[in-house]
Amino acid sequence: GSGVVFGPTPWVNGTEITYIVPVGLAVGEYNYKVNFTDVYDNFVTDTVIMTVKDIADPIITNSTSDFTINPGYTRINISWTAIDQTPNTYTITLQGTDIIFGPSTWSNGTPITYNIPDGLAVGEYNYTVRFTDDYNNYATDTVIMTVKEDDPAISFGNYYLTFLIIGIILSAIIQKQRNKSSFE
Repeated sequence: GSGVVFGPTPWVNGTEITYIVPVGLAVGEYNYKVNFTDVYDNFVTDTVIMTVKDIADPIITNSTSDFTINPGYTRINISWTAIDQTPNTYTITLQGTDIIFGPSTWSNGTPITYNIPDGLAVGEYNYTVRFTDDYNNYATDTVIMTVKEDDPAISFGNYYLTFLIIGIILSAIIQKQRNKSSFE
């Protein structure tokens, strides 16, 4: 808006004039114009341009925790949510590569979701999101996804065979002991 924010007020030659800018102005540019007029209606003006900048980084309010999955997984995704007065774009990178998604726009408080490609090899994958606002303030978060090796199958065949042989030997010894006892 525009209009008179202070005055008219009498002034004294050589005396400093101070105007206290209101607290809590929204991000943007403000033009303040001062006009000095003498008793003969002669005047001089000056304009001061004040810019209120956004210096606050976006805040990530929700993020998928680090997780481990088995090979052969399908339909896995990672989700992040951020808030900011002036949201702009986000990117997602995979450690060791360039940007794998974005830049794309994001909305304040709306989750963004990245679908992990199916069939990644065993290993650790660091996915990093970077939320940027209109003033190049940013926040990042990394989610570590680990694809673990398949657990080796427990082979009961060898154990079974071992127990079977021990059982046969013990049975033979017990039978032999019984046969000895019956002859005595």
